[in-house]
Amino acid sequence: LESAGADFLVVPGPRAPGNYAMKINAGLLATDEPLVFTGADDLVFHPGWLAAARTHLVDGIGVVATNDLGNPQVVAGNHGTHSIVTRDYAMTHGTFDQPGLIYHQGYDHNFCDVEMTETARARGMWAFAETSIVEHTHPSWG
Repeated sequence: LESAGADFLVVPGPRAPGNYAMKINAGLLATDEPLVFTGADDLVFHPGWLAAARTHLVDGIGVVATNDLGNPQVVAGNHGTHSIVTRDYAMTHGTFDQPGLIYHQGYDHNFCDVEMTETARARGMWAFAETSIVEHTHPSWG
């Protein structure tokens, strides 16, 4: 990132419950961009992924899940591991009990995205972009 001249944020600390959520939330609060992508560091972005996801950002939708080609719940269109979240959604609605955050920080890493997906879905503000391929190369998905 440094050699590319990119701006980036380092959130220090050991890998601990909530750390992933804290990093994503810190990124949200460090920028004023209208869209935030919640992504891991082991992704392969297929061409056209962003355009495909943006087609789902219609009135009322604040969270668009991309297709990771690995997690069976994501492939089935029932979950979002890596999502685009609008700033308006995060600041106005946020987690189930705290506007201004994308992820609730009380969960272990494996569950903060479940809470975010299910909360946005219950609000009618979630969409799945099947053709927006953000492939997760995590070893547990083969």
